[in-house]
Amino acid sequence: MGAYYGCVVPDMTPVLNLKYETYKAAAMFVFVSQTLNKHHWGLRGKGKPLKRLADRVKQEENRDIICDNTFQGDFHAPGPISCDEFPFAATRQSGATVGVQSGKECEQMTTRKKANGDYDVYIVDDNADENALCTRATTPEDQNEAVGGALGSFYQTARVLDKEAFYVHVYKDAL
Repeated sequence: MGAYYGCVVPDMTPVLNLKYETYKAAAMFVFVSQTLNKHHWGLRGKGKPLKRLADRVKQEENRDIICDNTFQGDFHAPGPISCDEFPFAATRQSGATVGVQSGKECEQMTTRKKANGDYDVYIVDDNADENALCTRATTPEDQNEAVGGALGSFYQTARVLDKEAFYVHVYKDAL
């Protein structure tokens, strides 16, 4: 018996669940990106699943394309801030992988914290394009990194290999 236990069910497409209360602005950005853009990346029932990109060099290329020097963060957002991209850099639907040459081709968004601690996502591009191949937003750095960590853990626990499909579901606990 090997060091890893479990089985793979090839007819099942796994789902990365992002709880809003845990990931706040970063989860809200994913949700808005999935629902407003016509591609509905990784949104079960509307869009095609995302596919894992395991090559770390290509992931960095994707991130560098989307969050290039054309990114101007929203300095009204609670800091420290970061450039968050969707589809994730670690997917085959991101950045350079799909032919995006610069992040300025992405739909531009920002997240803003409300008085009650929740977050809203705003489209900040006067030429917003629901057909854009990517979205990027200003998000709190810790929340952006937490979603990236959740994605990495999900790839391991759900045994998602390179080029394999998965969905993303953002949910909020009932009040």
